[in-house]
Amino acid sequence: MGNTVMWALLTGGITGGVWVSIVLLANHAKLRTEQRQLGNAIEGRREELAQLERRLEAMEARHAALEANGLHGRPGKSSMD
Repeated sequence: MGNTVMWALLTGGITGGVWVSIVLLANHAKLRTEQRQLGNAIEGRREELAQLERRLEAMEARHAALEANGLHGRPGKSSMD
């Protein structure tokens, strides 16, 4: 009887260990996929931010050029006033 109990406990332990391993590996694969997707999303946002930064720099340069030429006036005012 003692051998049967030990066999049942050992079999249950092995089955439980295999089940836990399968669940952990499935979760690991899911997390790896999510991490890859988030990395791609972050890279896309970085590219958008870089484009926005370049546009802002160009607008600031145009604004500075207009101010330097005296063409940036108040509404209703001309540079000749």
